[in-house]
Amino acid sequence: MTEGTKTPRFKLGDHVRKTKGSEWEGRVVGTYSTTLTPEGYAVESDAHSGSVQIYPASALEPATPTVDAAFAVLAKGRCPKCGGIMLPGVALESTLVAGDKDLGGDGITVSPGGPGKLIPCIKCSSCGWSVTG
Repeated sequence: MTEGTKTPRFKLGDHVRKTKGSEWEGRVVGTYSTTLTPEGYAVESDAHSGSVQIYPASALEPATPTVDAAFAVLAKGRCPKCGGIMLPGVALESTLVAGDKDLGGDGITVSPGGPGKLIPCIKCSSCGWSVTG
């Protein structure tokens, strides 16, 4: 809990990493509290599925999942951002519009525009994060 309040520093599903010493990065999967550690977290490794270590809040910091970690979580059907269930969905893909040749040269300006198009994706049922193939 942050100093002077009862608000936990991290929530279940938050992505964290150790701040020093040996490396450990993963998703918060539980909490604990002892006399010596009033606020502690169980962190499941990104690299080794099912491996969990416990750390005091002071030993952890927020982290963004690496691409490899995100794909490992996706392969399990879970969202790399919140741990929610990934389901088939659709996303709106931007289309590009090309303008006239610039200043008489060979180049043209391309910018987002046009009607867009629906494409298949997988989408988190909890937070809405999506990824396309």
